[in-house]
Amino acid sequence: MHMEPGHWIVITLIVAWGVAMVAGAWQANQKDMMKHRERLALIEKGLPLPPEPEPGPNALQTLIGARRDEDPEERERKGLEAVRFLGIMTMGVGVGVFFLLVVLDQWTGAVGIGGLMLIVGASLILTTMRALRVRRHRDV
Repeated sequence: MHMEPGHWIVITLIVAWGVAMVAGAWQANQKDMMKHRERLALIEKGLPLPPEPEPGPNALQTLIGARRDEDPEERERKGLEAVRFLGIMTMGVGVGVFFLLVVLDQWTGAVGIGGLMLIVGASLILTTMRALRVRRHRDV
């Protein structure tokens, strides 16, 4: 069976994404194991354990710039703006994938994958715009 160059590119991207996810999970696991070993060493030596650090913002809150001291409505607005930004990025990647596959003469994949990403991105943008409009009318 002969595979077209476009198929190899898609397979390579999927494998690279999978490797990045596994590497991230492995690194997070190693960090947790290091903390665990440090705590065990302190317990074995009879030393007092340091106080648990106060949890900071999660990754999504950091990405959207939300702070814990903000009111929930402001955090909700920032969250909706982050989802809208994700929609714009998804549409951009969809256009990029479309043109990449067109250059490789893979029209079916270009329309399928690029079109899907455009539709998903547009739906994210429209949903957040509607949610912001409903929220604005609710506040009035």
